[in-house]
Amino acid sequence: MAAQLEPLPDAELISAAQAGDADAFTALYDRYVGRVYRLISYRLGRSADAEDLTQQTFVNAWQAIGRYQPGTAPFVAWLLRIAHNASISQLRATHFSVQLNESIDPADDGDVADDLLSQERRQNVLRALKKLEGEQAQAVWMRYMEDLSYPEIAGLLGKSVENVRVITHRGLRKLRRYLEA
Repeated sequence: MAAQLEPLPDAELISAAQAGDADAFTALYDRYVGRVYRLISYRLGRSADAEDLTQQTFVNAWQAIGRYQPGTAPFVAWLLRIAHNASISQLRATHFSVQLNESIDPADDGDVADDLLSQERRQNVLRALKKLEGEQAQAVWMRYMEDLSYPEIAGLLGKSVENVRVITHRGLRKLRRYLEA
């Protein structure tokens, strides 16, 4: 039985990718594609568009990997900034409004009633999130859906950590009011 290797830290993979190692960048892709996809999917609301834009985000990141400076922001924050900018550009270019994905995956096992209830709760949260103002929605999404730390969010939004905490707290208060209404 082969021993499982420990994954390389981001810093090593980034350094190798900056030296032109496509395999190192592939490892970074594998590590972060889910987070990038979730952010874009939330912003665009359509899975086909989100898949395309996720791929474009990683193409853009590969082309710009030489400009990434470790220590300025976590790599995932840098990737999510590229994804955020790409999704804003996509929304501006196509002028479509974000639609909520209301489909239920037929491959899911379990009780249909539970699936419907879970889907309804998810839709309520997404609707409430869409009512939040820009930075509040972004901060709440990144903190609770993407599980980013406050310093990572601060790097992404170009704000202080304390400012991000305040924005997130205010966003959560508004979100709670929207959900209670």
